[in-house]
Amino acid sequence: MIDKTMGKLYLCSFVLALLLQEGVAQNLVFKADNNPKLTPGQSLTTTLSFIPSALLVITNHEVGHTFIARISGDRSASFKLRGSLPSGGTCFGCSFYDHTVLSRFENTLVPAGGFLFSQGLALGANALLKNVYMPKGVQRFTALTYLLAKFDMSFQSLQGVVRINDFDTMKRTGIPSGTDVNALAFFASNGARNSYNTIVASMVILSIVDIYLSRKSIARNWKILMNKGYYHKPDNR
Repeated sequence: MIDKTMGKLYLCSFVLALLLQEGVAQNLVFKADNNPKLTPGQSLTTTLSFIPSALLVITNHEVGHTFIARISGDRSASFKLRGSLPSGGTCFGCSFYDHTVLSRFENTLVPAGGFLFSQGLALGANALLKNVYMPKGVQRFTALTYLLAKFDMSFQSLQGVVRINDFDTMKRTGIPSGTDVNALAFFASNGARNSYNTIVASMVILSIVDIYLSRKSIARNWKILMNKGYYHKPDNR
């Protein structure tokens, strides 16, 4: 029941974001701000907003793992705001699933669920900025959320390179470890080291291509975050 509800919610959100992105409701105009410097108060609120924005992105990412795991057949998959790791540590915003009940293909999809949900969140945040008028402070928060979600795959890919030798641990135990990129590459390669390395490298290249294709949106959202631009209504000139 939970997975069906989550599926409907995210499907509707994704379709709405696509419609907005394509300009169905687009009526706002972006322009440079006359006073580009952040005031001390704006700097403080922007800095403090990093915490809820990061929590939103992390939660969305982990829910992506849980959602893919559940629709793939693992009914025990769950998301917890605070949970205990098998190693004994504590995690905040974490997904738990049983990889042994999933096929190799499904175990490849589950790590990718985080990336897909992050991309969906970035798409939705960008669409909201372009189509729903919001105060500048809310625009900065939304722009920050977009940037964190957009760079999620790049961050994971970089971590995947740093922890590329986690392959040896996964080969020995058969348990996903390292980052999402490492787990995805391990199952996609069926435990073959050369293929594993190729997939990790491909994810890095894919993340670079994604950033390049999104460079205009990234630059615009960075301007909003730094108070160097904002969206306004066409008649508000």
